[in-house]
Amino acid sequence: MPKRMKESEFNRAREELSVELVQLKEAGEGIRVKDAEAKKATGWWSSSRKRSAVQTSIKNYEIAVKDVSRRYELLKIQANYNRRAHPLFYVLKLILGLIFIIVTLLWIIHIVLYMVLCKNYTLQGLPLHPFLNNVFLWLEEHRTNFLAVACLGFFAYYLLWACVQGNIKFGMRMFCFTFYPMAPGETFMNSFLVNVLLFNIWSVALAHFCTLAFADYARFTDATLIFTVQLQHLVFFKYLWEYKVFLFALLGITVVSTFYLLCRPSDRIDVSKMLLKRKK
Repeated sequence: MPKRMKESEFNRAREELSVELVQLKEAGEGIRVKDAEAKKATGWWSSSRKRSAVQTSIKNYEIAVKDVSRRYELLKIQANYNRRAHPLFYVLKLILGLIFIIVTLLWIIHIVLYMVLCKNYTLQGLPLHPFLNNVFLWLEEHRTNFLAVACLGFFAYYLLWACVQGNIKFGMRMFCFTFYPMAPGETFMNSFLVNVLLFNIWSVALAHFCTLAFADYARFTDATLIFTVQLQHLVFFKYLWEYKVFLFALLGITVVSTFYLLCRPSDRIDVSKMLLKRKK
């Protein structure tokens, strides 16, 4: 959240950004030199190792540029605090963050109670508790079908939004993948098309997952017939569904990523370290 700054604080922050921009320029030149050396390298092992180092440097460089751009926009807002700062916007983000924490906990509890555990506390049998299914069915029985559909859509679109954020977070931290963030007025066509492709993939997976998660509410529908009967009895995948491999993988990734993000919440890259590596 932007705060009011004294003129001395603003000048100091501007000088720090200027220094980082110069360092980024030098780091970019260093990456260009390393890329040229990697193209001239002979031998498969040496060439592959140098290309991998170049790709890692490019990833770090992209993250550093993104961080500097974000701090520059924040500094511009702080420089014109009275005209450009909107405190209520950040209060709204705080409220939405608390709501999303509650929604995340509800999803995890629902997955454990309805999709993982059974009444005999094994992996097979009737679900331990319907949980959110009971809420949707109660809304449907009391002539508030639109609220049930709205709640279901909210929980589903929350997962879709989480996939978008996860794509950026995962791509910025795992250097074997490329991230394609979208920003207003700054999104290239290739980034837009990649995100559209990912949206199509996520939508099918999300429809499948929500059908399984809300099977009681979505009973007697075509989606239930396709996803809970036909797909779960395929020759190979039926064993994965029987032992709930996908659900345990989902919960495991959730726990690991939570602890990882708590330990390393920032994406900021120290540009000076990039320059030291270049000099070495």
